[in-house]
Amino acid sequence: MRIDGRIEPLVREAFGAAVARDADRFRAALTAIGSADDSVASESVHLALVIDTYALLDIHQGAKPDGAQLRELGREFCEMEKWAVPDPAAVTPFLEALANRSPVEDVLPPEQISVLVFLVGAWLLASFLKNNQNWTDYLDSILDGLEAYDGK
Repeated sequence: MRIDGRIEPLVREAFGAAVARDADRFRAALTAIGSADDSVASESVHLALVIDTYALLDIHQGAKPDGAQLRELGREFCEMEKWAVPDPAAVTPFLEALANRSPVEDVLPPEQISVLVFLVGAWLLASFLKNNQNWTDYLDSILDGLEAYDGK
């Protein structure tokens, strides 16, 4: 997967703002993505969805988490990320769509997707790190893997 140089900084900033739990910075990051042209905004959300899916499967050693695991993750996410006031009714369907690799648009409206994709992704990137790894290093390894997979 080729990662567009216009997209990666926007995605990193949105994840970074969410990891920092900085509501103003997060809103600004989402505004920057939303005010970009349609292809940049769409590709930013798409890249974040791919990263989210990778991280979700990675924390389950590559296996698809079952419904109980997804509900527990959703509960933990809502508890830990109260600062962002996530909609608990949207989180588990979002995680289920990621786990099933099905279109999130089938279960949530675009305005919820564009927020949850960065909130959940940041949480997955930062909350399940191994060996004192930094979340940005983990993100780098995911992006490197995606780029290496290009065309294979």
